[in-house]
Amino acid sequence: TKMQYADLGTMGIGMSVGLEHSDYIAVWHHVPVGSAYISIDDRLRLNRLVRDTNPTVEQVYQIVKGDTKKISKQVQAAYDKSNYQTVVPCMHVIEKNDLPTGDRLSPNISKPWRSIRWEVGQNDKSILLTEAGYDSQPITAPRWETWGDNPYCDTAPGFEALADLRELQLVARRSSRAMDNMVKPALAAPAGLARGMLSLDPGTVNYIDAQSGDVIKRLVNDDPRIMQAIQEKQDWLTKRVDMIFYADLFMAITDMEGVQPRNSDELMFRNEEKLTQLGPVVDRGQGEKLEVDVDRADNILLNRGRR
Repeated sequence: TKMQYADLGTMGIGMSVGLEHSDYIAVWHHVPVGSAYISIDDRLRLNRLVRDTNPTVEQVYQIVKGDTKKISKQVQAAYDKSNYQTVVPCMHVIEKNDLPTGDRLSPNISKPWRSIRWEVGQNDKSILLTEAGYDSQPITAPRWETWGDNPYCDTAPGFEALADLRELQLVARRSSRAMDNMVKPALAAPAGLARGMLSLDPGTVNYIDAQSGDVIKRLVNDDPRIMQAIQEKQDWLTKRVDMIFYADLFMAITDMEGVQPRNSDELMFRNEEKLTQLGPVVDRGQGEKLEVDVDRADNILLNRGRR
């Protein structure tokens, strides 16, 4: 969930898959941005997720529960050679099952949600790693903000802060360069010392011919105020990025000036202010993630008789 919310704030969308597990009851898989595609139905609700997965040979055998008829000869050969950590590129599709009852492809997927998983490059299209169905929605993809029929997002703090982040990186490089020029500046030395050994380490004694004259000179005399100006620029950009990512709202209570703790009324007003500015995002996250995950967890527990 933490990684999903991190993607949501930076890339504008966070994706996850909640699957039932024989040993751990349920496992939520984080789906990195860029490794999956989604689609929405006519109600603008998530109805499909297609993702790239890269399980190891060992994980593939666990997925198929040792049924070698579902895996390729290459994976079997890798397993026989004990190459358990070899990566096996696979595809996983989870989608809403809108087919009429009589047209169900298989009894295994005659449920509101269906899922198939296969090896990439598997020549026999009838061989699948898994073919399953779910009674509840197993996928979530909350979006920060979107308009119209776009299944992804149109804007997010990561988009808006991109220019400031690039400038902050540039300022950081210039700060390091300015610091190097002050601590270890470019020097000029007499040509007569070109063949000699000269050390600039503290406490070193160098034996120099008197005819060499002045030994070392700075080529550039940096103004110490440059570092102060760079630091002020860094602080300003950092505050801008924090503001774009709503850090001032999330940390409103922690960064509050004055005597702690505050009374309950003041904390309530500050929370209301935060929800006012982030209201659409919070509402979208409630409907597109939290409600779906809670229903999914309840359904898995019900299936396992743990409710």
